[in-house]
Amino acid sequence: MEVIVKRSARRKKTVQARMVDGNLLVMAPASISERELAEHVSSLKARMEQRIGPRNDAHLARRAEHLNRKYFDGALSWKAISYSDRQMKRFGSCTIDDGTIRISSRMRGTPQWVEDYVVV
Repeated sequence: MEVIVKRSARRKKTVQARMVDGNLLVMAPASISERELAEHVSSLKARMEQRIGPRNDAHLARRAEHLNRKYFDGALSWKAISYSDRQMKRFGSCTIDDGTIRISSRMRGTPQWVEDYVVV
């Protein structure tokens, strides 16, 4: 993940970060020292990496297995569970006939407990 820093004379106190096209965009006041900025960047980068972390289909399958054992004593079964880029109005859905579970890709940026709620 590449870090892009934009300094602004209008920004007075806050440092903000967001993901833009796979890069971490950090917006900071022009008056902030390099040392302070480096501390903020490392903190924000770590937080963002944790947030977007290793959430892929394999991670989702492991998480679903864990939740199945924890809450249902392993009684549930499915053929496939995956993220879906096509779901814009739902957080998740399942098809009983073929045993597939689809979780919206928008859930990748949410806290883990929110994603767990949707999976369960």
